[in-house]
Formats: sequence, C-alpha cells, structure tokens
Amino acid sequence: MKDIILKMDDSKRNKLIIIISCLIIFNIVIGCIFAFNLNSKSNNGYTALKGDILKVKERDTEIKIKVTSKLEIFSDLKNVNFSEDFVKLNLEIENLGEKKLDLRKINFALVDKNKNVIATSNYAYQNDQQIHNKFLEVNKKIRGSLFFDFVKDKASLNEELEKEVEKVNYLKVSVEVKDKKHESAMEDYYLSLK
Repeated sequence: MKDIILKMDDSKRNKLIIIISCLIIFNIVIGCIFAFNLNSKSNNGYTALKGDILKVKERDTEIKIKVTSKLEIFSDLKNVNFSEDFVKLNLEIENLGEKKLDLRKINFALVDKNKNVIATSNYAYQNDQQIHNKFLEVNKKIRGSLFFDFVKDKASLNEELEKEVEKVNYLKVSVEVKDKKHESAMEDYYLSLK
C-alpha cells in the first residue's frame, strides 16, 4: 500500500490525504455526538445496576441514591396507628441541587421485573428512621429508611408477604418534571435491587 501511495502523483496523493482526513474528522464528530447523547440519557429515566448509585437529574431535583440494606419485612409493634407490616429499605440520599429538597415530592415504589408496582412508600407512617417526610439541605446527605405498603389487599397478604417481597426487582423513583408545555409530568428512574 505504501508503494502505491508513493507512486501516485502529487494531486492524487493530496486528494487521498484530504479524503482520509475527512473520514477521520467525520468519525470524531459522530463519536462526540454519540457520547454526548449517551451522557445526557444516563441522567434521565435510566436504570442503575444493583450496588450502583442512582443519579437523578431533573430541572428542580438533582440527587444521588444509594441502597444500604436488603429489603426486609418490618412490624412496628409500638405504634397502634400502624399495625400492618411494611417493607423497609435503607437508603442514603445526597442533594446535589441548588435548593433545599422536599423528599415528599419524590414518589418511591417497589416494582417487579416488568416494572409493575408491588408496594408504595407510606407518607403517613412516622418513626425516627423514616426519611420520606424530611427536607434535605444543599450538598447534604441523609441516611434512613423508606417504609412501603403493599398494593395488594392486606388480608390476602398475611401468608404471602415473603413471596411478594421476593417479586421486587427495582426501586422506582419518580420525580416531577416540566414538559415543553410547562405541564407537570413524572420521570421514572429505577435502581435494581437484584
């Protein structure tokens, strides 16, 4: 190949160099566009793998979520207002945004492999570990628990709690976003628990 290039006259060699240079520049531009699109998608509505940190980035919410425990069935025998069992999940949440964050505006759910909701976070339940009803200052972390209620009828769950917990594959985090029409919508993020 080298001999063929050396035997070419100057005009053909210059044309070949221009064509090769254009192809290289074209590939670099396409690679940059592809990398930029992957980077922007990685922050919007994606699924993080088990053990990874889920990064949520929307207009008014920028947080990192890390799961710090396995799912467990939790009964609060001291609280007469909540006699049912919950599913408990320990988390660490970090506020990377520019404003204090109201965690009540974020919807948390446990979903199966098809992303069907099995349990939703209970806003009303209060104890020292509950983080769903707290505010998180800028650049601060909070550690605590979320307590989930099963979507199924409680009476039919008494013997099936462990089976329902076993179906959970993801933590679903839904954050409010503004669409192009300035209407509120929810963007869903998922963190694999298996």
